[in-house]
Amino acid sequence: MNELIVSFFGNGYVTYLDAEISDYIFKRRKVPQEEFIDILHEKGYGIKSITQELDRQCYASTLRYIPSDNVYVAVDIGMHLWTDILQRIHDQQSMVGGKLQIIDSDVKLDICRTDFQLQKFKRAVKHLGLHQAPVMRWTKQFERKKALQCLDLLLDLVPPRTQHDNTDLKTVLQAIQHANRHKSKKTTWAWLITHPIMRLELTSSRERVAKAVFSLSKGPVDWKGKLVNVDELEENTDLSHQEIEESIEYFEEQGVIRKIDDSLTPTGQGYVLVQYAFRSHHSITFAVVCVDEENYQLEISAPHLPGFNIRDVLEENGGESHSEFGTPVVFSKREKSEVIKLINTIIGSGHV
Repeated sequence: MNELIVSFFGNGYVTYLDAEISDYIFKRRKVPQEEFIDILHEKGYGIKSITQELDRQCYASTLRYIPSDNVYVAVDIGMHLWTDILQRIHDQQSMVGGKLQIIDSDVKLDICRTDFQLQKFKRAVKHLGLHQAPVMRWTKQFERKKALQCLDLLLDLVPPRTQHDNTDLKTVLQAIQHANRHKSKKTTWAWLITHPIMRLELTSSRERVAKAVFSLSKGPVDWKGKLVNVDELEENTDLSHQEIEESIEYFEEQGVIRKIDDSLTPTGQGYVLVQYAFRSHHSITFAVVCVDEENYQLEISAPHLPGFNIRDVLEENGGESHSEFGTPVVFSKREKSEVIKLINTIIGSGHV
């Protein structure tokens, strides 16, 4: 059995309603459907919006619906993500997040776009020649030295983070409102940098079922993927009905697969994270926060995957992890030149 811990820095969006849903299921862990709808309706949300968002949060692996009990239960991926949002919400304006990937002798640099970035930051990105790419990112392939220079320049343009107390739902709702202050009043979401984490225990049969569901569906049904049934899995895996059902049950609990009527589809978070784990080539994802006028905090995502172990390199260079998952690895309070030097060392380590 292989234990996978999959994580990466990326971006996603949070709405007022899904923040309310995440917070409520985080505190309760298990909520009857009727109670969930009633409590959200009392807060002023429409019934149609609530039911649509509850379904979307099943797709997003925040929760899953158990028809036999008519309840929603929390999913670990979603709970870790909500905790991450609470921890990072105050740092969004002071953060640069992205991905580094070696292509031949060059470095492909991706920078996450968010609704918290200052206009001078966005202008600098354009001036440096990065172009917009899906989904909500800027990208460009550079010579290694120029990629580091680009990152160095961008770090100069984020303000130091502000001191704050512990955050809660109200803080997140206020941050969404602040991010949208120059937009239409109908805008109810904000893009931000996050670090989702998922832990899986994969047997051979579970891996074969996951790969078959992903291949046959071509992605979540929410992305116009195809629904998959158990008969198709039996035809494409050579596994017994019992092995397939056990694997499906496990992946449902982990938020990787969900049932729609009698068919199956990958969840959005499950598909993205597990596909990343199955790739033969991995990239480095990072987040840098401006701590004060002189210092920055560098975080590198360090997933635990077969054939990919960057954690040792990071720890040898002074990084520490404060998470039960061992990711991300954090380099606290370093001058900008040291942050750039660390990233250069990591790029040169041969792990990307």
